[in-house]
Amino acid sequence: MSGAELLFARGILGARPKATNYHRATSAPPAQIAAWRSLAAPLLAALVSSVAPLQASADPEGIGPKIKGFFTDATIPAPEEVLSAYFDAQKSGNFEAAYDLLSTADRAFRSKDEYRADEEKGTSGALAQAMTYKVKSVKLDGLKAVITVENTHPDVTAIIGPILAMALTGVLTGGNDDAKEKARTAIVEKLASGNFPTATTVLTETLIKEADGWRVYRGLEVKSRAMHLLEEGERLARYKEYESAENRFGEVAKIPGDIIKAEREKGQEELAATIAKGEQEQRKKAYLKRLKLYDLETGLYDTYLDKRVPGVKFKLKNEGDQALIRVEVTVYFKDAAGATIYEESFVPVSVNSFRLENRGPLRPGYIWELERGKFYTAKSVPTEWKPGAAEARITDLEFSE
Repeated sequence: MSGAELLFARGILGARPKATNYHRATSAPPAQIAAWRSLAAPLLAALVSSVAPLQASADPEGIGPKIKGFFTDATIPAPEEVLSAYFDAQKSGNFEAAYDLLSTADRAFRSKDEYRADEEKGTSGALAQAMTYKVKSVKLDGLKAVITVENTHPDVTAIIGPILAMALTGVLTGGNDDAKEKARTAIVEKLASGNFPTATTVLTETLIKEADGWRVYRGLEVKSRAMHLLEEGERLARYKEYESAENRFGEVAKIPGDIIKAEREKGQEELAATIAKGEQEQRKKAYLKRLKLYDLETGLYDTYLDKRVPGVKFKLKNEGDQALIRVEVTVYFKDAAGATIYEESFVPVSVNSFRLENRGPLRPGYIWELERGKFYTAKSVPTEWKPGAAEARITDLEFSE
């Protein structure tokens, strides 16, 4: 609340005009507001000087400093003006000016050079130039301002498709850099053409009132921490370390604040998905005890084209009560000293596969084996392998559901 608004509230300047936050944000252009403030400031200073002696007896500290404090806002830009200046700087590519409008916490976490480099790389600069913003409302809460903004921007998903859009934002597990670069190129070229679809999103921006005025709070530190936890969780999930992955996603899901809303929701989604994957993995491990791998044979075999080719044979039996649509078997090859020197995986059961040797599903009580005279080739086995020295384990399976 500005100094003038406080005096209206106390009845010193008469009845306060009725106006909503929306009217405050949109009723007059920033230039008019600034002109009003410049005219009002000296009048308010005179008022302070005349009123202060009258209050001295009632208030030992004097009312002058208090009234001056009320009108400090008359000489600094309003939060919506600061936010507009920040957006304009981003649109024009003046990232140094945009950086100067950031909060102290953001600037303490990231240097100006780092900020500029982050903004210039990828598509952020090109996207910012094509965006427009409209302030819808301003909510003041002490030293904090929450501004609702309507953002019209290029529709990235419509431009490059949902898959590449996910790759661009790092949503896809594995972080395919080639896909990201392809997406960036497609976006930049489309924006350069000037003919692209747009979408409108309602954003909530936060500003903090500091000693030198309102500053844009981007939450750079907390966002960086959240992104690191998300990436670490995805990496752990790829390696099936589900419990550790759940911990990372759970940390993100608990981070408070509107500034981290998107990352928090992502953490909640990934947490739920990882819990489900972990439960499925436990179910698989329990069922492995009911799946029998036997009659393993490894050696050097002759084919029509080659002689003494490393090969593998084995059988599988489903002794459980669930049909399986995929079974993976990994064979570990050993040298003369008994040390494992190579491994190779085979998928004897795989529904919807075009491999001729595959059969499926493997139903309860069924036995799988290769056709007579057939074997799996393992041509990449090192020459140090001792023929016949190998062991095998079932390393993955999928249920028919």
